[in-house]
Amino acid sequence: MKSLVFFSLFALLIFNTSCDRVEIAYRDIPDLDSTFYPGVWGDYVLNEWPTFEQNTNTQRNILIDKFTGHTCTPCVTAANIIRGVKDNNHDRVFYASIHAGPGGITNFQAFNQSADSFFTNHTNAISLAYGAYFQTGFGFIGNPGVLVNKELFGGSQSSMFGPSADTQNRVNQIIQANDLRYNIQSIFNYFPETQGGYLHVEVEKIHQDNPDVDLIVYIIQDSLRDWQSLPTTLGGGNISDYKHTNKHLGNIDNQVWGQRLNFAEENKVYKDYSFGKPAGIEPENIHFLIFVSDAQTRRDYQVIRKKMVYCLLDSIKLNSRIFNLTYTTSYNLNR
Repeated sequence: MKSLVFFSLFALLIFNTSCDRVEIAYRDIPDLDSTFYPGVWGDYVLNEWPTFEQNTNTQRNILIDKFTGHTCTPCVTAANIIRGVKDNNHDRVFYASIHAGPGGITNFQAFNQSADSFFTNHTNAISLAYGAYFQTGFGFIGNPGVLVNKELFGGSQSSMFGPSADTQNRVNQIIQANDLRYNIQSIFNYFPETQGGYLHVEVEKIHQDNPDVDLIVYIIQDSLRDWQSLPTTLGGGNISDYKHTNKHLGNIDNQVWGQRLNFAEENKVYKDYSFGKPAGIEPENIHFLIFVSDAQTRRDYQVIRKKMVYCLLDSIKLNSRIFNLTYTTSYNLNR
């Protein structure tokens, strides 16, 4: 892939008829899938590879990991609580519904593809790996399990998981402390011709400490309708059209802990990924949660959300929040 990139760059330079000097800053091009670009790959590298303005954010955001299952009735109550926390802190709190229990798959995630109900496998290899990792020593005793930036709220590692009822309190503590150590910004360039594109991420270190940290990118399905067992407070029984939200589909690089960041020489690091929409899910129904995680403690230092494609409704919501009701149907507000 790299040889193709550099050949394309060379060709563009040789056959450029302009008298203006062309300057290209060297950058180590990752092994991206160039087929998601509907043109000559060198054109993308030269003309559409994004650059970032200075990140002026001053707030630390919060990632909530909700470990759940479709036959887990208390998980519905937990989901309602977490959605309420999200609504109370819309621009700073993001959550992922991870279908796994302690150790991986449990009765709450069990499925039967030949049955008339609960036939969907909502788990994935990454979610089950998280269930296995947090099985012992973190306070993960069963579903629902809730992590808030994977912080310790009782001083010991076993206090990492907490009851869903305490989620707002935990979020409030992080917001009040506002211990911002990293900033993140990203651009996703989407091409409807190929139903895929490229996620570009900049991570900036804004503190003096230098722990080992990883960049992790969750792939999230915004919503879907499927079977769920309900608690008695909501009538009990099983329903086929429960609205599951923010379902974790896996990680963009298929790595449990993402990519290690190296700040040895600079305070900014860049990572780039190629991604095509999964079969059966529209790109407008996908977003990414991009976060920096401590490689030793697994504490999440910062998280942002990036849509794969902004639809009209997303644009209206985004613009209304900044009091600018400019309606747009652009495939990507960053392009």
